[in-house]
Amino acid sequence: MFVTPAGQVVFQNFQKHLLAHHADFLFQCDRPLQIVSNQTSLQQFFPTTPSRLGGAADIRAPPASVPQSQERFQASLNVRLREKLLKATVSVIAHGPYVISMLQNPAMEEFLVELDVIPEGFKFPSRRTVTKRLDEFLDEESASQDSHICEILPNFSGAWDEWSSKQRLNYMAVNVVGITPDFNFFVDHLVGVSLFLYPHDMPAIRLKVLEVMQPLLLTNGAAAVVPVTESGPVLAGFLEKVSSLTYDGAAANFAFSPDPAAFGLNADERTARRAVCAKYRGVEERRCFCHRAILVLEHSYDDSPTANDASVLLNGLIKKIYSFFDLINGSQKNKQELRRVQEADNGARKI
Repeated sequence: MFVTPAGQVVFQNFQKHLLAHHADFLFQCDRPLQIVSNQTSLQQFFPTTPSRLGGAADIRAPPASVPQSQERFQASLNVRLREKLLKATVSVIAHGPYVISMLQNPAMEEFLVELDVIPEGFKFPSRRTVTKRLDEFLDEESASQDSHICEILPNFSGAWDEWSSKQRLNYMAVNVVGITPDFNFFVDHLVGVSLFLYPHDMPAIRLKVLEVMQPLLLTNGAAAVVPVTESGPVLAGFLEKVSSLTYDGAAANFAFSPDPAAFGLNADERTARRAVCAKYRGVEERRCFCHRAILVLEHSYDDSPTANDASVLLNGLIKKIYSFFDLINGSQKNKQELRRVQEADNGARKI
């Protein structure tokens, strides 16, 4: 940086830096500050106007920097529009029942161009950019919601489930529910969904549940603990705040109350299970009703020719339900009629 004899402050190589790395945001940044009129006038192209006596005009070519400034200005507008579109897309995906493929596709881009919302040749955000911004947006919202739940819920109940995706990746989802002390609100909050690698034994399940629930268990601004262990502030918060746990009937899900009297255990394993049961004895356990209903149905339902009367009746009921769905889906007119009846029924209920 140096000062010229005319009093201008010059940044050496700064213009090259802007052109090379910040071209989208560059708009008249490489010239001294001056007032530029937004209205086009003859003075910009004819500095000396003809006199009344018929003097010749001093005709000059327009400044070469005008088209370049317009390009920079349009580029800056496109950057702002792209950021606005990115925020709107992320918000709609996060708060609505829309997946990325519904909003991030050529058909939607052509639709926006047809509405003149987006100019021709507009560079839309990539799928990777949308996914990254969506993750950041959800992380911020989750942190805000977790902080709010810690304030209004001194105690809550937890539930978790595990499943595998089509890509054969295993995940664990943890949810908490609770009623505020003044009985004004019922809170149902999804704490998080996290990748759950093998092994899936009882110690791994306990650590994974503590890891996902960690934002709700730490108090007084305590920093996150990495890695999570069954000791320290995370465990203390779990024993203090979690009143009960709900999960399905899989054997590995009895992680917080393993049976010390199970068959085939050695003495060390029995001792370890007793210690786990003693540590979490204040946390009540419940079995998921939906999983138990499915289990009962699987054991009681029989569609063979030698089935009992209850299974025959249930089988006939299921066939009637499926036949009704087939009748509705077999005709577009039937679908419209069913939708009309539903709307009329909902309107009558509101009245």
